[in-house]
Amino acid sequence: MFSLPHKIEVDTAELISQTIPHAEMIKFEKSGSNAVTGAVRAARAITKKEKIAYCGSGGVWHDWQAAMVSRNDGVPKFNNDLIKVFEYNDIDGLEQIFEDNKNEIACIVLEPTIYQTPQKNFLSKIRKIADTNNAILILDEIVTGFRFDLGGCQKFFDIKGDFVCFGKGMGNGLPISAITGPIEFMKIYDKLWVSSTNNRETLSLSGTLATIQEMKNNNTIKYCWSLGKRLLDGWNKIVQSFDLDTKMIGYPIRMTLKCFDSKGQESAALKSLILQEMIKNGIFLSPGPTFLCYNILKWI
Repeated sequence: MFSLPHKIEVDTAELISQTIPHAEMIKFEKSGSNAVTGAVRAARAITKKEKIAYCGSGGVWHDWQAAMVSRNDGVPKFNNDLIKVFEYNDIDGLEQIFEDNKNEIACIVLEPTIYQTPQKNFLSKIRKIADTNNAILILDEIVTGFRFDLGGCQKFFDIKGDFVCFGKGMGNGLPISAITGPIEFMKIYDKLWVSSTNNRETLSLSGTLATIQEMKNNNTIKYCWSLGKRLLDGWNKIVQSFDLDTKMIGYPIRMTLKCFDSKGQESAALKSLILQEMIKNGIFLSPGPTFLCYNILKWI
């Protein structure tokens, strides 16, 4: 920790700028929640509007997003009126939000994908709606960033975000996140108090610098895609041979296990049984999303 920015911060910012599309400036944070919330505050400051159109898996535990989840005690009720949720690939639902809240939507906060693939030019239509309505497009790439592509889902899906937030994989587990974007939007932070004592600690910055360089030098993301495809396709082939409706869905780089009963309804009991029996055989599979790790799996 230093009282002034360290050169490592500059080096890390420059590397991210060279790696991520449209990342002309970078602001470092310590968590994905802080990064996305910082981007939301900036969008509200730019547009002078307060409401948010949201599509994602959650995981941002600040008041603006936590208002819509079940564990919302302690969150002021007015926050629930400021967040409007739409479903992935439901462009009509998003258009209806803007119709019902004319000139009130500050930003669209979107995970570029979770497990579904975008249909019928969904992402390009999102970009057009944001532009047409003077709204800021915030891409939450806390999960997809540095997994789908070294340039993130902006590059993978060819969509431009106004603010794009990264975390998790960028620091290989160290506590760091980042808000990126073009200068015209990022300069708003000169007017906002979005900061923290620990944002510039150099251990996490050094780790991020080393991690991104490792990803570039060893093409780790391509390897994880290849290995993930083996897992996803292999799992589904094996369970089909035993007539079990327990599919891996999603992408080779971001998948999850879904289990269904004889009526086609999701079955928590069947999923628990499968995970239990796997543990007995020395294999732990997360009950939530499954990600691939290069440093472990490269030896397989």
